[in-house]
Parts: sequence; structure tokens; C-alpha cells
Amino acid sequence: MNKCLAGLTAVAFAGTVCAGCAAKESPRLAPLSFFTAIATERPEPAEPEQPSLYVGSHKLSEYTLGSSDPLHSTPLNYNVNRAVLSLDHLGNLIEANGNPSYAQMLVYDAHTLKLIHTFGGVGYFYSLVANKSGYLYAGPESYIVVFAPGSARVVGKIRRGARSVGPLIFDGEGNLYAGNMEGSSVSIYAPKGSGWDMKFVRSVQNGVHSPIALAVGPSGELYVANWPPRKRGWVTVYPAGASKPARKISSGINTPLALAVDSDGMLYVGNVPQSGHLQLRGWVSVYPSGSSQPLRRVTDGIYTPASLALAPSGDLYVGNLYAGAHKGPHGTVTVYEPGASRLLYTIKKGIDTGPMIMIGSPQLSAYTGGAGSGTGNTTSSARDVTRHASASETP
Repeated sequence: MNKCLAGLTAVAFAGTVCAGCAAKESPRLAPLSFFTAIATERPEPAEPEQPSLYVGSHKLSEYTLGSSDPLHSTPLNYNVNRAVLSLDHLGNLIEANGNPSYAQMLVYDAHTLKLIHTFGGVGYFYSLVANKSGYLYAGPESYIVVFAPGSARVVGKIRRGARSVGPLIFDGEGNLYAGNMEGSSVSIYAPKGSGWDMKFVRSVQNGVHSPIALAVGPSGELYVANWPPRKRGWVTVYPAGASKPARKISSGINTPLALAVDSDGMLYVGNVPQSGHLQLRGWVSVYPSGSSQPLRRVTDGIYTPASLALAPSGDLYVGNLYAGAHKGPHGTVTVYEPGASRLLYTIKKGIDTGPMIMIGSPQLSAYTGGAGSGTGNTTSSARDVTRHASASETP
């Protein structure tokens, strides 16, 4: 495994999302009711909650959309590295550690970022995503482990088609997509009833190489960001139900790290120049629906864009692993208005190194890339925040 690829950890899959879920009921994380003081019941608010921006690194911070000052921040915790974030509809924010030396999960109150519980001994997760029944799926290395709703009890492991599992996402129909980093394939599973078990449907291999990010478009098309075998990577696009790509996107792409797709089919791809030089400036290429040619390239303020998110306003949020050349390891979040390539503002406060970003609220399950990463887990549009699809860590 490429050392630079391994070093990206959880943030590499932060941009994966599912775009067809915006008009459908979206998968939600298990309520994790086995923790003392963790919310298991939550009355519906009188008015819709506004989504927030959550940023995870060595600390966790929450922001009101449009603000660069954090509402809440946790203390620095150097045992937490490039976290995988998920948000459930009961008000629990779940953070899976991206540091293999400290395999644990942390659960916070999403409204205050007060730490509720820390638990370990359940494996080192690369990705987290839940189905409509609340079963939680996690991507270890050689299988997908499934936890019962509201329980730490493992109900099963999915081994068929799983090999060095990276990104995981669900689409609006409840189908599970698993990117296999070493197998250079994407395994697709269909639900068996309303339980946890999944039926292996097919493996997509044509055009796939070390899939680092996944997204599902508004018509069910599958987007796969491929880590470059040598110098350049690419994104392959598959029609719904197909195993052969409809097109290969290489223009505007070098080393893709993150994907986002909105409900109009607009594709966003986070890139860096070379796989061996991740601290160089990067860019986000933006593609109209159905096009293999970028509409524009966003470069202003971007250094290694490893996670993407779309706000309800249509603003693009980019999680940058670095603040810039010779500026140390601290990351930033840069924000752009709809259709713009020029930087609107930069978020620095409350952020340490390697931020993974997510936009959502407990009332609206969150999404990461419009995801991901998801992380995901993407199915979201800039106008309809719907879900967190997948976020995971590179094995």
C-alpha cells in the first residue's frame, strides 16, 4: 500500500456522499442507546433545526453556517487523529478515531459537544454508515462488521466481496456500496428485508483502482474516485445497475481525494497535484451533470482538499489538510459561494491538523460531501441537506 495513501487516514474518504437520497428516506445512525446518558428519545422540535458545520481533527468544533468562529470546541486530544464523524437524529455526534493506536469511538451531545462516552475494543474503523433500520455498518480491513440498533453487540460480519474495505455508502434504496482498496473493486449489496443482512449483488471492477471515494448521483449513477496507480487518477461513472463505466473523467484530475454530488448531478472532485507530495496546493474541479470536462477549477485558498461539503445555501465547504506551504500542520476550512471560484472566507479557529468536515443537524441526518466521506459517507443537494453517507480511513 502506498505510504502516502495510508497516511491520508479518515479524511481521505470524507467527501463521499449519495445524491439520490435527497428525495428518499435516508439511512440513519444507530441511536447507540447502550451508553449511559446517550439520547435514546428526542421530541421533535417545534421549528426545523438549522444545520451546523462540524469539523473534526485533534479537536472537534461546531460552527453556525456562515460564521468562522466556533460555537463549541472540545479540548485538544492528540489521541484522536483525522476523525470519522457521524450524526444521528437523536442528537448524538459519533466520532471514530483515525488513529490506529487508539481504536475507539467517542460520543458527544451534538448541541454542546459535551463528551458523553468513550468506548474501545470494537475494532479500528475506516468508515461508518447505518441503514434505515438503524443497524450500524463499519469498515474494518477484511470485512464489514454490523452492530445491532442501540447496542454494541455485533450481529454479523459481511465477508463476501470485502477486501481492505475503505469507503462505505448507502443509496436511497438501501443498497450498500463498499470500496475495496486492495481488491480494486466496488462491492454492491442489496438489503434482505428490514434486518441487517445484505445480499451480495455484484462487484464493479472495470475502471476501478484503489477506490478512495464513492458517491451516488440523483439518478442512481455510481461515481468512483480512483487512486492513481502511477501519476494520475480518475473518476469513473457507472449508470444505475451497471458494472461497466459510461465514462471516465480524467480532465481536471490528478490525485482525487474527495467527491460530492448534488441533486442536480453537479460533481465536485477534490484533487492534489501528485500522490507523493500531498502538502502541495490542490484544487476542486467542478463538472456539470453528464460532462467529463470541468466547468471550473477552484484553487483559491486550497491546500490538499480531502473533504467536501455543500450547505443548504449552495456554498461549498472544503476541508484542507494544511493551511499552506511552510505554515505548519494546521488545516483550514475554505468557503465558496455557489458558482464561485474565489474564496469567500477561511475558517481557522477551532481547527487543528487534518480536518474532516460535515454539515448537518440532529433533525436532518448529516452528510459530508453534498458524502462523505463519508463521510460519508451522497445524496444531497445544496438545498436539501439529507444525510451523512460515508467517511472512512485509508487502510
